[in-house]
Amino acid sequence: MLVVRPRQRLHRSAVLWHDAVRRPTNLQDSNAWFQVTTTAVMRARSSHSTSMSSKSSIDLYVLGSGPSTSVPSIRCLVTNPNCPVCPEAHANPNSRNRRGNPSLLVKHQGFHILIDCGKTFRESFLRCCVPSEIPPLVDAVVLTHSHADACFGLDDPRDIQRRAPSSGLAVLPVHCSRQTGRDITTQFSYLFPDHTSTKLPSTVLWTSKLQQVHFNDTGVTSFAIQGSSLTFQALPVWHGADYMAHLLDGPPIDVMFLDALHVSQSHPTHMSLPEALQCLERIQPRKAYLVGMGHSIDYSMHQAQLVQRRAACGIDVELAFDGLHIHVDERATDASS
Repeated sequence: MLVVRPRQRLHRSAVLWHDAVRRPTNLQDSNAWFQVTTTAVMRARSSHSTSMSSKSSIDLYVLGSGPSTSVPSIRCLVTNPNCPVCPEAHANPNSRNRRGNPSLLVKHQGFHILIDCGKTFRESFLRCCVPSEIPPLVDAVVLTHSHADACFGLDDPRDIQRRAPSSGLAVLPVHCSRQTGRDITTQFSYLFPDHTSTKLPSTVLWTSKLQQVHFNDTGVTSFAIQGSSLTFQALPVWHGADYMAHLLDGPPIDVMFLDALHVSQSHPTHMSLPEALQCLERIQPRKAYLVGMGHSIDYSMHQAQLVQRRAACGIDVELAFDGLHIHVDERATDASS
């Protein structure tokens, strides 16, 4: 779990970005476990204040709401032309069924923090952020894990890094667990060169200028992102494990993101739509958005079903989509495309 909050006394949580995980089939195989960091964005208010100023608000931009394979599925386009989702998403560039890898841009007091940049990051950023009111500059990156859908776009932020007056690109901090840091160093050795090596060429490569900042692999870790007023808390979990969580005494969640890969089909490491809804009924967030959705979920049809369900069970849940903008402050939570 990764908690983000302004540096004040915490009174209530705001946003939880969660990639649901389950137990693997072979519990004795350590390779079946993969460490991830569930991401939460939290806001706080001063104990001496009854409302938050606009400076304490957080803007969230969903850059990607799909699965690792993204939508439309290439295999589906080739082998299943009757799919109700993929052909439409392929033909319509503005379709809300067109979904990139899960990614979230957090804006707070003019500071931009990118949570995950997977295989589809470049396309998602161009689609969602250019042109728009979002300055196309990122100040920090947080990686939840080292799967392709979370980090394989790590070289693309070079185009949206801030520039230093004298040395070109400013260093972009990449916050991640130590294990994720080891993985991305192997996967992107040219982005994290060993400057003590004498075998490196002297030529300067036009790549992202990154610097890893690690949080612990075990236990709850708090860390600040330099230059921002946000503080993160990281709680590592394992991809595939069963967990017991005590939530009764915790502050209410204002906005929760939860994955829902399939309409009904069970999956070993992700929730289906019914399972996600059952989870939300137990947790009772004020507002929930579903992400990580595959091509069995049609935005128009299933969004309409969620609206009907809201009236029946009182859970305010919607399907997220690429380009969704959510404004979170003390008074209300507003969403817009």
